[in-house]
Amino acid sequence: MSGTELVTNAADPLRIVLVAPPYLDIPPKGYGGTEAVVADLADALVQRGHDVTVLGAGEPRTSARLIPVWERTLADRLGEPYPEIMHALKVRRVIERIATTDGVDIVHDHTFAGPLNTPAYSAVGIPMVVTVHGPIDDDLYPYYRVLGDEVGLIAISDRQRELAPDLNWVGRVHNALCIDEWPFRADKGDYALFLGRYAPYKGAHLALRAAHQAGIPRCSRANAMSPRNRPISMSRCARCSPRMIRSVDKSTR
Repeated sequence: MSGTELVTNAADPLRIVLVAPPYLDIPPKGYGGTEAVVADLADALVQRGHDVTVLGAGEPRTSARLIPVWERTLADRLGEPYPEIMHALKVRRVIERIATTDGVDIVHDHTFAGPLNTPAYSAVGIPMVVTVHGPIDDDLYPYYRVLGDEVGLIAISDRQRELAPDLNWVGRVHNALCIDEWPFRADKGDYALFLGRYAPYKGAHLALRAAHQAGIPRCSRANAMSPRNRPISMSRCARCSPRMIRSVDKSTR
């Protein structure tokens, strides 16, 4: 099937709950890779005839039903432990309610703490899969390892699976793009663009160093979230080159 083809009118529609992080709108107004993926997935599933509910925060901006479990988005608290744990608890209560009133066929979680709800869902017969959006580092490997076979993990790349082959991977789904929103342009600009937030594992300092060594003017779009990581990452980027690191808005991207 090509990227422009869609399967519509599902013969056996599913009642799907997508769990997004609580930090940004779905889709985000600017930065927000996970939220963008969840939004595209929600729209595609609805178009294919499934009954889709999204749990997160912010305003409804997809064709799926959004149930916000917070009064506002929590971008200013990204990286803190409390929102992660509290979000998982809030989501569990909402899913238990939906299961009682409307029924749930599967939960697809895109958060860090969400897998901890697996025993509660299993107790009422609801399967859950979790897309692992980040790298499997020294902290995350034992976390997912302890979860065992109760949680089906979805990788976003083959390399991610290769680095932790003994985890309970049930599939690999690359993060997709809506091609119409990212048109191809043969005439390239003379700059390098880093799209992401300044967190050490994102590698902004490596991108800037490579651009500097190649003599390419840089146009770097960084996000102002995650204050805990920002000083470290900014200092690394500053050491790569004394030249200005500029930001670009969504329309420029």
